[in-house]
Amino acid sequence: MSLPSPPLPTLIPSLLLTSQHALSRGQQLCTHAHGLTLRSADLVLAALEGEARERWGRGALEGGLEGAGGVVKALGARRGKVLEEIRKWDILRDEATEALDSQLDRMAHMLVPPSMYALRRDGEAEGVDPFDEGEAEEDAVDGSGLETSAGSRDAGSSVGGRTKGGRNGKGGEGDRSRWKNLRDFVDEREVDELVERMEQDRTVLDEALRSPDVPTPHALTSALAHLRSSLPAPRPPLTPTLHALLSQQEDLTSTLSIALESLTTHYEQMQHADSDVRAGIMLEKEDVEVLVRDTQEVGPILEELEAATGQVALVGERLREAAGQRGDGAVEGAWEGLERIRMGMQDLAEHIAVIEETTAAILPVLNAHLAGVNSLQAHFQEVERAYHALVLEMARRAASREHAHGMIRELEAQLDAWRAEESRDREVFMEEAGEWLPEGLCPGMADPPERWDVRPAGLESGVDLPEDLVLALIRKSTA
Repeated sequence: MSLPSPPLPTLIPSLLLTSQHALSRGQQLCTHAHGLTLRSADLVLAALEGEARERWGRGALEGGLEGAGGVVKALGARRGKVLEEIRKWDILRDEATEALDSQLDRMAHMLVPPSMYALRRDGEAEGVDPFDEGEAEEDAVDGSGLETSAGSRDAGSSVGGRTKGGRNGKGGEGDRSRWKNLRDFVDEREVDELVERMEQDRTVLDEALRSPDVPTPHALTSALAHLRSSLPAPRPPLTPTLHALLSQQEDLTSTLSIALESLTTHYEQMQHADSDVRAGIMLEKEDVEVLVRDTQEVGPILEELEAATGQVALVGERLREAAGQRGDGAVEGAWEGLERIRMGMQDLAEHIAVIEETTAAILPVLNAHLAGVNSLQAHFQEVERAYHALVLEMARRAASREHAHGMIRELEAQLDAWRAEESRDREVFMEEAGEWLPEGLCPGMADPPERWDVRPAGLESGVDLPEDLVLALIRKSTA
């Protein structure tokens, strides 16, 4: 059994009031949703602007990193070129000084017999201070009556002030530990002074290269690589996401608009019905039932409006989240790092300019020193060659002198035989005719024949050379 319906004068105003409240609530929800869409539009514009700014900033930063890498590479090439020039000079310096060391070492191992530099005790030995009583007391006399000097350089010397070569000990020609060596007869002060000047000028380059506060090209390259790797991966573009969210928001706005239009239409219908009732116009039962049914649907429409408004708010939050992903400061921090690298590049460029200027000024001086070292090595090589020639020449002269002595001995033997024969002939003459010769006539006829003594016109200083020394040089010269 159904309940009786309230009379129309009461029902219609009640339905009108319900419809009015629903329309007011719907308008509030739509106004709120409209405000959300406006804020969403602002977020979209800000997000797109931030994305464009980030894309431009990242592109400019990557271009700056690439350009900085090229500059660092060029600076490294300039620095490497200077270092390569210095390295090549160091190699030439080492080769030249090693050759000079080897030359002096060979001379230090070439023994010089005392007879080649010492005089008899009534004279002074070459290279020996006659006022050095201590050394004079240590002098010894060899078998040929020649002095030997006790002062000899050590045989292990090398360029740069290392020990000289020679031997210490006592004895004559038989004790070779007291002999001088060929190096004892050259003045190495020029070598020491030249090497000292060369090392001082080389130190100027080391001081120019030494700069701990200036980053190296390797350090700058590593910093650029670290900065490049610290950049986050490029984010996917926002446009598809924003487009999807805006499309969803547009659909929700359309839903809100349709729902609000339904509430507005229903409210207008209720206003017309209320006006008719107030005017005394009777409504058809079917029309009243439609008005009641439409009023009952107001609640679901409001629920739909609230749900759509919530969805609009959710879309706005998603837009805010998408926009918030931009501008995290990584690119700005990378720009600061790139600026620090740029300052380091400037310091390196200034440092390389100083190195290039110093190298251009010092290398010609160092090359001149190097030419001096090579000249000294060639000079000492000629001294060695001349000493070899001297020993061989003295050996040749000794052999020639011995040949002359042999000729003199043969001549003396012939003269002795002639004198003996001449003496016999004179004795026979005197026996046969001597007593008959008047006194005072050729009184010297009884004298013996003259005695011949063959002597050199001048004295030539002779040198006693050990046979093994001469043979060694002969083998070396014929090798």
